[in-house]
Amino acid sequence: MSILKNSIITVVTKIVQALLTIVSAIFLARLIEPHDFGTYSIVMATYGLFTGFLDVGLSASFIKVDKVSQGLRNSFFTINIFLGLVTTFLLIISAPIISKVYGDTQLLSLMITFSITVFISSLGIQGLAELNRAKSFSKLMIINTLTTLGTVVVSIGFAYLGFGVWTFIIAAFSRTTLQTGLVFYYNIDNKYNFAKFSLIKVYSKEIKFGAQVFFGRILNGIFHSMDKLLLGNSINANSLGQYKNSQQHARMIDIHLRMPLGSVIYSYVERYSDKDKKSTYFKFGIITLIITMMANGLLFLKGEEIYLFAFGDSWKEASIFIKYFSMFSMGMVLK
Repeated sequence: MSILKNSIITVVTKIVQALLTIVSAIFLARLIEPHDFGTYSIVMATYGLFTGFLDVGLSASFIKVDKVSQGLRNSFFTINIFLGLVTTFLLIISAPIISKVYGDTQLLSLMITFSITVFISSLGIQGLAELNRAKSFSKLMIINTLTTLGTVVVSIGFAYLGFGVWTFIIAAFSRTTLQTGLVFYYNIDNKYNFAKFSLIKVYSKEIKFGAQVFFGRILNGIFHSMDKLLLGNSINANSLGQYKNSQQHARMIDIHLRMPLGSVIYSYVERYSDKDKKSTYFKFGIITLIITMMANGLLFLKGEEIYLFAFGDSWKEASIFIKYFSMFSMGMVLK
């Protein structure tokens, strides 16, 4: 499949996901109080501190390795599950600490329940790496679209029933379960078994390659979490929810447009000569830059009015924040 077709599939998938996410966000913003959004953001910020442990670069290593063996599959599958257990354990032991720091007993049960979804997601990491290595973008499109659609239906349904902040936990459980199930379905021909330590040591070179990004992932998770954790302890949960949502929505342009197109281009351009790499990066970079800058410009100029119209008057603070976050988003594009 050509780079153009793969780019179209990937970008269209992200656009569909973005539209479904926006529709869900509009309903949730009118059914759930900003205070509950703020409470859940503390759960996610805590998870962000440990998310680097969940995939220490093994997926990237698997995609780039020259030859794949069953032993390599089993080794990476085993490591991913072990890291999933570690991340789950870290969340569980941090739950009472976070609950005490923020003076909210509900955080304890929220975090412990959410930790289950972390382990479930670790089961599908190797399968996703298989599909990415095979460039099965059509299968990935189906997985991502069905997962997003299922999550949207569950979120809106439980929010309508009045589950409040627990809506987010239930939605997270549904999302990871559905995604992992679909990943295993599309990898039905790949049989995974637990590998012994002696076998895992054979692939130390491949593991070390992936581990090179480990500290980067840890630092990235900390940087993306610290603002919510600090704000959660200095302002009320309502304002934290306003801040978190506007930040997340401003980043959607970068996440659902620039990044998917760039990832597909990168996977193909790496096979070109150095001269072709530079010219192709430049051409696609300029096109991506223009499109994303136009989207961010619209958000800066009309974001406040659009936000209030979509989410309602209770999100006044967020509608002001969105203008400033669009400027930061522009900076990420230029970077």
